[in-house]
Amino acid sequence: MIVPLTPIRFLHRAVDLFGHKEAIISGANRFTYAQFGERAERLATGLQALGVQSGDRVAYLSFNNHQLLEGYYGVVMAHAIVMPLNVRLTPMELIGILNHASTRVLIFENDFAPLVRQLKRIARGSKSTSRSTPRFPNPI
Repeated sequence: MIVPLTPIRFLHRAVDLFGHKEAIISGANRFTYAQFGERAERLATGLQALGVQSGDRVAYLSFNNHQLLEGYYGVVMAHAIVMPLNVRLTPMELIGILNHASTRVLIFENDFAPLVRQLKRIARGSKSTSRSTPRFPNPI
């Protein structure tokens, strides 16, 4: 039997075979494969509770850390499309990307809260529809 090795299947296999082993080191944070898998699944469940549906776009404004890695898996587990954003873009460039992609949710780190407040002000002033205006949940 041929079974494709997708990123999600790879994670489930790693949890099954190496769940107790350390998988992620991000600054002072360390997670086993089992912990990482649980965190990704919790993110997927949370996104579905927000109303994220299959094919919706979920944008990430994050540095290269464990939260972003969890996003790559959790968003896909929720059957959505993950959109990592370049943290060096201007607010207008970010709004252009978010609106063009019809982003459903923007997840961000606390470091980006001032930028997100600015994005919200710009988005409110734009003539986009409510479907294409991103939702801004609390940061993870």
